[in-house]
Amino acid sequence: DLELGTGTTCRGGSCICGDNTLGCLGVRDNWCCPPRTPSGTEYCANLEIDPDDCGACDERCDPARSDRCEAGTCRCGLSRESCTGERDSVCCESLFADVGCVNIDTDNDHCGRCQNRCPLGRRCEEGVCVMPGGGVDAGTDAGAGSDAGEDAAADASGV
Repeated sequence: DLELGTGTTCRGGSCICGDNTLGCLGVRDNWCCPPRTPSGTEYCANLEIDPDDCGACDERCDPARSDRCEAGTCRCGLSRESCTGERDSVCCESLFADVGCVNIDTDNDHCGRCQNRCPLGRRCEEGVCVMPGGGVDAGTDAGAGSDAGEDAAADASGV
């Protein structure tokens, strides 16, 4: 009998896992996983840190929920939490702070999506950078990098 996680076949006293003729050790950091595709081969995976095999074979960490696999669990940032992946809890990396769960509907540094910073003087509302008074900064990607939104908002307000 093959020991679970070491390989799929044995030849000459060695278990084989896909292209690995020495097989896997059958421990969480060296586990033989089944092929990911019908035409694929078995492979040795580290279930402790591999984001494509986190805790189990083919258990992928969702980038909206985590930035890494740690101890077989998908985690986000130094807080080591797992975000929900919903708009109010997305795992985002920041240029100025640690990776963490953020609300992309209200976070000025991650407005509508990760690393989409609202320009100075604007705030994020419902995932869109807006100007004081409620004008939307249209014409740019959430207002980053242009003043075209100021002109569009001024036109919309009649000023």
